[in-house]
Amino acid sequence: MTDLHFADAIALLKADHRHLDDLIGEFARSRWPMRRQSVADQLCTLLSIHLTLEEEIFFPALRGRVAEDMLETLRVQDDGTRSLIRQIEAMNPRDEAYGLKVKALVDKIRRHILLREGFVHGLFACCRRAGVDLVTLRDAMNERRRILLSQGGFAARSHGAVAM
Repeated sequence: MTDLHFADAIALLKADHRHLDDLIGEFARSRWPMRRQSVADQLCTLLSIHLTLEEEIFFPALRGRVAEDMLETLRVQDDGTRSLIRQIEAMNPRDEAYGLKVKALVDKIRRHILLREGFVHGLFACCRRAGVDLVTLRDAMNERRRILLSQGGFAARSHGAVAM
């Protein structure tokens, strides 16, 4: 997604959410362990980068403009998601628990999306009401994503680059 132009930061984050949904579907349809591992690695990579963008750029811009307890709740949930990502990346896709861990990650992703995209009380709605400069945030997030991708280090066993 580094080469695509989005209207603002929320559009960029929502595009990540749609990509995550696509990968979830692909994982569910995959039956071969190595293919499942490849898709799970892509899912973990995209999600790790997405969470980093939120933590380093999006959330700080919202400080003082949206309820602090909302941001803290999201940060705590994201910490749990990161822990699960690390567990999945350390597992063998042939392990019985592998599919269960990815399913747990899928549940966390769905909750993540709901808490951000919820129509009235989601983070994105609160952000729009707060008048945050979403174009500047988009530009900062695009630049940070480019840097993260160039540094690598995400989903180290991935067999190919994640198309973002």
